[in-house]
Amino acid sequence: GLFVGVSMGMGFELLELTDEDPYFLSHLLKNPSVNLISSTSSALASSSKGYILDAGANQSFKAVNILSQWAPTIRGMVKNAIGAGQDWGLPVAAETYDGDLNEINGFHVTAAHAIAALDAARGGAIAMGNVGGGTGMITYDFKGGSGSASRIVAIGVESYTLGVFVQSNFGMREDLTILGVPVGRHIIRNKLRGKDQGSIIAIIATDAPLLPHQLKRLARRVPLGLARTGTIGSNSSGDIFLAFSTANADAIASRADIYDMRALSNAAIDPLFRAVVEATEEAVIDAMFMGETMTGYNGNTAIALPVDEVLAALRRYSISV
Repeated sequence: GLFVGVSMGMGFELLELTDEDPYFLSHLLKNPSVNLISSTSSALASSSKGYILDAGANQSFKAVNILSQWAPTIRGMVKNAIGAGQDWGLPVAAETYDGDLNEINGFHVTAAHAIAALDAARGGAIAMGNVGGGTGMITYDFKGGSGSASRIVAIGVESYTLGVFVQSNFGMREDLTILGVPVGRHIIRNKLRGKDQGSIIAIIATDAPLLPHQLKRLARRVPLGLARTGTIGSNSSGDIFLAFSTANADAIASRADIYDMRALSNAAIDPLFRAVVEATEEAVIDAMFMGETMTGYNGNTAIALPVDEVLAALRRYSISV
């Protein structure tokens, strides 16, 4: 096996790579943020090769992430023949902090778990709440997690579907707003964080034919949906919003020098903007409604959203539920 030591400022992480990982190490060594300090035989294992890498105090986690996230994702894609026929891949890895409930420095999630998740991926209804990356999430100081919502949008004579998936992990209890009602102010017990902390990942998927700049405009509407749930987007929010379209698949896969694509005009996509805002708001609320009370690392407990109390608060403000 290979052992890689990645400088972590005050110390360094020691990672053991499998026999399949020299490919990913070569990519790591090409990263301009990483310097090779030494390459020598390792005393840790007689057949091992040791590499000591310096990623700098501000870049150290980037080096670790290249190994821990690229390798299993690309390996899973190759195994399942996922891709556009090219010889390289650059997966997008996003994260939200779950250290309140998870022992993050235990490195319990391995490449095998990532590949198993890719192998188990399937269509149909999306599991929500305490599942997958949503397992350790906290939203408005209630148990958060994975959430999803969608809309069917009519534009001209065509109908399109737009869905939003979130990994929801943000917000201060008192800010929680549902259907315009300040629900969080009425349920103030059993806080874990006690402050606005965390972030959120939102992925927008649609079959509407859109160009890249239009998809970027959709992604920029996600904060409007989040604001409807009460958040101000605090300093600690390292949010990531991405949008993609499944339209024009044949054109994108074409090897021709010239190919035709369909795209909506900019003037026609307001209904998609509305769908993003509404589905984002609903996906966050869904994540909370589906979350279950969890006790994790160091006995920390994030309580589930008390649905009965939420409904009572909505009725108090004359919201029919």
